[in-house]
Amino acid sequence: MARWMTIVDVERLLHVPKATIQRWIREGNLPCTEHKGKFFFDCETLLSWARSKQIHVEQTVRKSRRVNNLKVSSYDDLLNAMRRGGLLQLKELHSKTSLIRNACNYLPFPVDVRERVIDQITQRETLSSTDLGNGIAIPHPRIPMKLELEESLIVSIFLEKPLDYGAQDEIPVFFLFLLLSKDSSEHLQFLSQIARILNQPAIPVLLRKSPDLEQLIKRFEKILAK
Repeated sequence: MARWMTIVDVERLLHVPKATIQRWIREGNLPCTEHKGKFFFDCETLLSWARSKQIHVEQTVRKSRRVNNLKVSSYDDLLNAMRRGGLLQLKELHSKTSLIRNACNYLPFPVDVRERVIDQITQRETLSSTDLGNGIAIPHPRIPMKLELEESLIVSIFLEKPLDYGAQDEIPVFFLFLLLSKDSSEHLQFLSQIARILNQPAIPVLLRKSPDLEQLIKRFEKILAK
């Protein structure tokens, strides 16, 4: 079960005022989900996000709240989304803009939908970089449900020539997970699961070896099944 936090919990955890948290939500910079007019935050995702942005986190995390009726995806949903998205190995040297367009051109959508995806991801990156550090990024639209997808998908992308992505740790990005979710709850859950996986020290090493999709899925499944 995901551990859900409220804005009050986030204030205590990050030592930032409520107004700042609300601004981050409006700008699409803070991963959260809305339920009955209130915002909730997955604890693991929030901690990973704070570390990537080099934000101080209170050492003692209060017991998080359980919120009824918030959908929690199994890890099978994540792995199936990865299978639907597939794996790209790009050899060309890209700018961030050309990378987004090139990757989205492989999406199994009509041209007009692909253009909407490109536009939304570009807007999201303009607001704030989606890098997670260690050469890894998760580009995604700011508001997932606007694409009205029937199924979520995740495109795994390996770059033979790493890209200066404007990362906080200044490490060029070499691996990306292009995340397109059918709804905000699944989006947040996928971010949480990917954050859990990427916290394993061996994962960046694996990604640098350019694994094929099944190798990647098997390793992810092993971590999530623990």
